[in-house]
Amino acid sequence: MAEHPSGPPREESPLTPGALFRGMEILGLIARGGMGIVYKARPPGVDRLYAIKILPRSLAEEAEFRDRFEREVREMAGLGHPNIVGVHDYGIENGLAFLVMDFIDGRGLRALLRKGRLPYPDAIRIAGEVCEALGAAHEQGVVHRDIKPDNILLDASGRVKITDFGLAKVLGRDAAPNLTESNIVVGTPHYMAPEQMDRPREVDRRADVYSFGVLLYEMLTGGLPIGRFALPSEKGAGNRDLDALVVRCLEADPAKRFPDAAALKWAFQRATGAPETPAARPARARHARNVPLTCGACNWTFYLSANDRGLVNCPSCRAPVSTGAPTQRPPTVRREAPAPPPP
Repeated sequence: MAEHPSGPPREESPLTPGALFRGMEILGLIARGGMGIVYKARPPGVDRLYAIKILPRSLAEEAEFRDRFEREVREMAGLGHPNIVGVHDYGIENGLAFLVMDFIDGRGLRALLRKGRLPYPDAIRIAGEVCEALGAAHEQGVVHRDIKPDNILLDASGRVKITDFGLAKVLGRDAAPNLTESNIVVGTPHYMAPEQMDRPREVDRRADVYSFGVLLYEMLTGGLPIGRFALPSEKGAGNRDLDALVVRCLEADPAKRFPDAAALKWAFQRATGAPETPAARPARARHARNVPLTCGACNWTFYLSANDRGLVNCPSCRAPVSTGAPTQRPPTVRREAPAPPPP
């Protein structure tokens, strides 16, 4: 995961290189941030890397957080899209709330923006893929709540991978502006829609639309749309249609924005003349949610893409589990049919 070790005061690292966690060897620290500590990990004997995010230890002690964590992360784990970082496992173990995610071997969008605005074709391609991911999430009722360059990664091929879907809500941002219920700062105010600060419990898909507008403006111009800002075309990036799209995304009144990412994507493609990105536009079946699999050896339930087939190793005990023909329903208990009544 291409994050940068910056943010609030650091707590002691709960995992160390060489230790085992959830059956995986910790290879090292990737990053620290307001939403936790991220480690690189690998199951023994398996040639695949994962990222393990450990949330602030104090949160796992709160009963309200534990309930919210289970509910919201289940939604995150169910998202299956090539532009969204997959969540394969989650829970609370030894007082640590954790998520096991795809490891993205690439770089973060924040690192690119530190050098200034992006070339126009790159900005449009990245924005288009962000639209695709948000559209898939909004279709399933999931709002990111924290779209910003720090949460957008680019893999080795340049494909967008959005991380931390819904994690702001898990950490309690809906309870107070820019603070969790444990007073841990998360997020950057410049990317947050006004209602996230003023009316946090009223946040919906339109908050992501606002954040997208800030992100697009920054990629096109190298700056943030603060105060009376110049339009992208006035800085030599885009056209009047793109100007209008950015302005509509950044409306203070949510009712004046695009209602969701689907409407935003349609307007974005018209404004830029960009076709739907082939790499990011899956067939409708690929928008299906990830599905749960239960290991017969240890009874641990984890998530896998609905398109995967064959044998996989359980993240907990490493026992082989056959994906077979997975469904979106939890495993059911087979019961013998009752014997027919005597004649």
